[in-house]
Amino acid sequence: MFSISLLSAEKSLSEEPKIPEILLKKVAEGDAETAYIIGMAFLNGHGDFEVDKEQAKIWMTKAAEMNYSHGMFELAMMLFIDRQYEMAYNWFENAAAQGHGESFYRLANYHVYGFDSYTADCDAAYNLYEEAQKRAVDVAFNDHAWMLSTWPEKRCRNGEKAWRIFSALESQIGSFEQLPINYVDTKAAVLAEISEFNEAILVQAYAVESACGVVYADYEDKEEWIKETAKQGPDFCKEGVRRLQNYMNRKPWREKPLSELVFQ
Repeated sequence: MFSISLLSAEKSLSEEPKIPEILLKKVAEGDAETAYIIGMAFLNGHGDFEVDKEQAKIWMTKAAEMNYSHGMFELAMMLFIDRQYEMAYNWFENAAAQGHGESFYRLANYHVYGFDSYTADCDAAYNLYEEAQKRAVDVAFNDHAWMLSTWPEKRCRNGEKAWRIFSALESQIGSFEQLPINYVDTKAAVLAEISEFNEAILVQAYAVESACGVVYADYEDKEEWIKETAKQGPDFCKEGVRRLQNYMNRKPWREKPLSELVFQ
């Protein structure tokens, strides 16, 4: 594999950077990884290259068409951002066929949200999450546990399975303090789904306090703490407080109808 410094090799003071001939030759000879790295240089502005999404897409397409799974995935992500959802799905699917873990995760989310022309289907989504989990994709564990705890349709929920999956995620990541806030939010939802409301309240309060910067211990009137926290800037604060209030009322969290949610 060549050094990324080669991407800075051919540039005069008055010229745009040129891709070194040695790299162009490698791509012409069928080196997919080189096409991918050139694409990433344009995508992220490596070396002397400015970010150029169109050039990135051209080079990532070359890598994808040469059957390079990482190129397929990055191309799919660019197509998805450009709202070319069906083409993105096809490239995610091609990358998944080669065992690319995050591609399984992205495919699952199409079936969670019934996105574009794809039908919301918890069975299809959960099967794909499990394939991503086999490949140690942390976010697939998190989202699978979340959906098993919050999916509006009863047959798609299974709190005990959600707890097993989340426990596996914690074992994979490490201590509770190392969990991202959205994972802590999921843990609270899982606890509420298995009726461990006292623990759910403690975990959710920690998530809200950490994300929103309003210290629980500073407020004698906890309703005032809730009101102040909900006013804070991060989008999570308002929704996180709503979930906390649910758990205080001994109610698990349910997502809105999934067709109303925006796929991220």
